[in-house]
Amino acid sequence: MPYCSQCGVEVDKSVDYCPLCGLPIQKFDHSPGEERAYPERFRFDTISARQKRLIVWIVLTSLHTASFLVVLSVNLIITGRITWASYAMAGIGVSWMYWTLIIFFIKRFIVVIIGNFLVATGFLVLIDVFDGSMDWFLTLGLPIAAMVAGTTILIALASRLLRNRPALLWAFVFFLAGVFCIGLDLLISGYRSTVHLSWSFIVMGSLYPLSLMLVMYHVFIRKRIDLERIFHV
Repeated sequence: MPYCSQCGVEVDKSVDYCPLCGLPIQKFDHSPGEERAYPERFRFDTISARQKRLIVWIVLTSLHTASFLVVLSVNLIITGRITWASYAMAGIGVSWMYWTLIIFFIKRFIVVIIGNFLVATGFLVLIDVFDGSMDWFLTLGLPIAAMVAGTTILIALASRLLRNRPALLWAFVFFLAGVFCIGLDLLISGYRSTVHLSWSFIVMGSLYPLSLMLVMYHVFIRKRIDLERIFHV
């Protein structure tokens, strides 16, 4: 109930003036349609997914920019010119581009993989140039980056095609990892001296039996033994 601020007498809500002293009655009740005098509290879960991605991107961009400027300033203060900071700044720039692609193209994995391949390739070119000569990028850096991108695309496609067949999916991943290690072994050995296989045999010996076991489980054992029930998955 409202009351008179001078007399302290409670009056009815419909009364505009105090019946004793005639002072106007102050009313503090807000009608349902009246606008609030202060804004609603901001809630992160009420904004759209696009706005969330934009906020995350702005925060990450600010952090990368600050890191870039700190590294540059320290290098200039200590040596008076840009030396070792060029490597760090290139890495910071690559990290920013990686996150930008992931944030804005998360549902288009092919775009993310190809974009990251191009970013990584550009980073390797810069590192090779900073060394003073282009001596290892074309023979080592570019083929390895292409292998990583190709392997990632194949795994991403397999995860969509075999989403309901986890045993076959992991068998394919292990098999592909062995193939990748073979290619990597050949590239590194060829760059050093002659092309030959060495450590990749150990990797194949570890991964391929496991891959074969998963295939056997999917083809023969899965229908006879319910491993999910045994392991309470």
